[in-house]
Formats: sequence, structure tokens, C-alpha cells
Amino acid sequence: IANSPPSSQTAIDALPRLTLPMAARLQNFPDDWEFVGGKTAQYRQIGNALPPAVSRHVGRSIVCALNKVEVSATKPKQLELFSADVA
Repeated sequence: IANSPPSSQTAIDALPRLTLPMAARLQNFPDDWEFVGGKTAQYRQIGNALPPAVSRHVGRSIVCALNKVEVSATKPKQLELFSADVA
């Protein structure tokens, strides 16, 4: 985990180290979500968390199952995290 975001001096061919806000955003946490403790504790909270969007969908699926409501399952589109096309 980095202390600051990558700068313009960061090598393009190297993967940047993530800051805590970057890691939280990758886990789908809102930007105003507050984590407590030191840097390591916050990193663990983010890394061990079930992302809020996943929790929401799991909860909705449980409610639908309990109410015997059909859930439409659509396959999500796979997005590329990194691309060789750098502008």
C-alpha cells in the first residue's frame, strides 16, 4: 500500500502501489466511507470486506428466496482491469 497516488514520474510499465482510497474504491466502497485504526488495520478491513454492492445483491437474493420470488440471473460483462493500450 502506498502513502500517495502514483505521480507522473512513476514508470509506465510498472504497476503502481495502491493507496487506501484506491483499494477501497476497487472494493466498491463509497469515497466517504470511514475506516478506523492504523494503515495496516484499514488495509485489512478493506481487503477482508465483502464489497457493499456484493452484500446488497446477496441480501436481495436471500429475500427473494425466502419470498419464493424468481431472480433473473444475467451474466455480467467482464471488464479488463489493465489494458496494453496506454494513451
